[in-house]
Amino acid sequence: MSSLEKYGITMTEGKEEAWSRIGGVSPKVMGSSDGTKVLIKCGTHDYGQDSLAEYFAYKLGQAVGIDVNEVKLIDCGILLGLRENLCSVHTWEDDFCTAGNYGGKLDQGAEDRLALFDEIIYNDDRHGSNYGVLNDQLFCIDHGFAEPWNLKLYNDGQRILRFASKIGTVEMVEKFMSLTKEDFEEMVNLSDLDTDKKIDSMSELIVDRMLSVQELISENQKEAVA
Repeated sequence: MSSLEKYGITMTEGKEEAWSRIGGVSPKVMGSSDGTKVLIKCGTHDYGQDSLAEYFAYKLGQAVGIDVNEVKLIDCGILLGLRENLCSVHTWEDDFCTAGNYGGKLDQGAEDRLALFDEIIYNDDRHGSNYGVLNDQLFCIDHGFAEPWNLKLYNDGQRILRFASKIGTVEMVEKFMSLTKEDFEEMVNLSDLDTDKKIDSMSELIVDRMLSVQELISENQKEAVA
């Protein structure tokens, strides 16, 4: 059994071929899982932290209503010739178009929700090549440079509060505020994978940051009512 077969994946393009065709900065290979094309990449930082960021962004996006490409994690990257053991597996959409190539206009509410999402996961790498449109709906990829474990809040969290007060983010904020510590812990539960201790520490910090953001929003809501 190959390193990918235990995850039900067959490699279709090796590192050199995939990197040459798709581009980007992360070492990657292409594969197939139950007839679905998948992209497997490990990121450019140490310990596989890019993959952790990708995975958490997917899990949180699902929970709060942000359309984020499906991501799973595997722990055989080094055997594939990639940089780190921990890798993220992404569903590959051939008909996805980046924002730079989309001729239409997204509604303001969708843009506000994405802006708030990026603030929550500490992502300052949003650009026209990592979000776009699929079936006329906002669709996000590539969160490897996000730092959801970073406890710093830009400008004391004022950007979070600004976007959290927008009309278009009301439902998203409600969903985020309804999440519990146990929900966040489950989103970063990698107990079935061979991960570095630093990844385990980052997972704990992710939970701390999410609770901190919730506290920030809650206190602001109380002040608004008062």
